[in-house]
Amino acid sequence: MIKGLLHTELLKTNKLIWVLILIGPLLVLGMQVLNYAARYDYLLSRRPDAWHYFIENIQVFWPPALLLGMSLTASLMANVEYRADMWKKMFSLPIQPSQAYLAKTILLCAMLILSGAILYGGTLLLGGALGFDGQLPYTYVLKMSYGTLFAAMPFAALQFWLSMHHKNQGIALTVGIAGAALAMFADQLPWWIPWTWPLLLDGIDNSLATVLRGVAVGLVLWIAAICFLAKKEVK
Repeated sequence: MIKGLLHTELLKTNKLIWVLILIGPLLVLGMQVLNYAARYDYLLSRRPDAWHYFIENIQVFWPPALLLGMSLTASLMANVEYRADMWKKMFSLPIQPSQAYLAKTILLCAMLILSGAILYGGTLLLGGALGFDGQLPYTYVLKMSYGTLFAAMPFAALQFWLSMHHKNQGIALTVGIAGAALAMFADQLPWWIPWTWPLLLDGIDNSLATVLRGVAVGLVLWIAAICFLAKKEVK
């Protein structure tokens, strides 16, 4: 059943969503292209380890871009259903509402993982093109790309919940944009606020506790969201 629902969700997916999944990490990398094109010698002089400094520069912009991308993607997924009044048609079929929302959850997470893969591969390719010395830091880039993503799972669950619950997508988008803006200055906030977690403030190499916290809280919120939405009366 889930496999069939996933296939249906893929067919319904707006092309703009795939553009967002692609353009988010590419914009983050593009900012570093401009940064290093303008200040290459200066940036290389800042730290002896050019690779790690380059990755940390990317990490500054990846969390807000990711949070904004999560918000837009979840909103577009929900808008497909609301725009064509598909909820009633979907739930008139012999499927459980919880299964339908689970399929959407799996698809959204798969898209976010794809976006992280684009950032991962693009970071290695760009660093190589910039001529950095030393061994390629595969593990460090992986922690940066996916550590940020998994630490942001509570935010993804919240945006999914808001987008699917409210027909007016302005509510979910307002919360999402505000959250992405907040993430840019979240280093001033207490550690227990989830918007600080994607920044990996303890350092990329020391982020395991933060990532696990994000996954655990995100999983609880996602289960709660699916249970709540499954009981919602479709109008």
